[in-house]
Amino acid sequence: MTHFPHDLPQHSGAERVEETEQRELLALAEELREACPDPAVDAEFADAVRARMARPWTVWRTIEHSRLARTAATMMVIVVGVAPLVALARMLPWFREDRPPIGFILPRNAPEISDQQVDVPRPLPPAESLLATADATVQRDRLTRAATSWREAGPAAPAVPTVSRPARWESASAEELWQEFVRRCAQPEAEPVPAELAARALRLAWQADEAERLALAPWLWVLGGDPFSLREARASHAWAGAPWLSGR
Repeated sequence: MTHFPHDLPQHSGAERVEETEQRELLALAEELREACPDPAVDAEFADAVRARMARPWTVWRTIEHSRLARTAATMMVIVVGVAPLVALARMLPWFREDRPPIGFILPRNAPEISDQQVDVPRPLPPAESLLATADATVQRDRLTRAATSWREAGPAAPAVPTVSRPARWESASAEELWQEFVRRCAQPEAEPVPAELAARALRLAWQADEAERLALAPWLWVLGGDPFSLREARASHAWAGAPWLSGR
């Protein structure tokens, strides 16, 4: 003998009874529970009741309780039923579309084809003389700006050196190049920078110390536009408002 189980399997979508009937069933269950406080049933009877109450899964029961299953079944029926009809309709002659004609029309006169190769004009690179002329113009403009600034500085500007120019620019020092720069600022018109002087200034800049950098700063600005820091400038090799001095 065994006790009847408390929880029995029941389908989640089973319909619930009405509230009035549910209260009557609860009252009946309460009376039965008071009349039989400890009911005992046979094991075979409990298994038979459990088997009767456990409803097996079937497709129709799923379709009956699930809206999603009903929708899927409806779509499947529509697809399966309509596809053969559409295929049959496409086979009927009055549903066929006329195929567009495919072809081409030959021209009346053959196009003229020339075998001559046409040379595409290519832009010519600027000549070295033009580049040299442009560089000389820029350098002359910078020397003119430096001369104007030197004149506007008045007594605060360095005086024109009285020593003579070096015989060869290839052996000139940084201080001699600075004196030449001041001498050119004092001239009425800016003269072209000799190639030897420019090469010497650039060569000294590679290994210049602090004093030489002060003397070479204006020439590096004239030749390449490199500014010099205003914080490093000195009155001995610059003046207020010098164009090669930068505020950085």
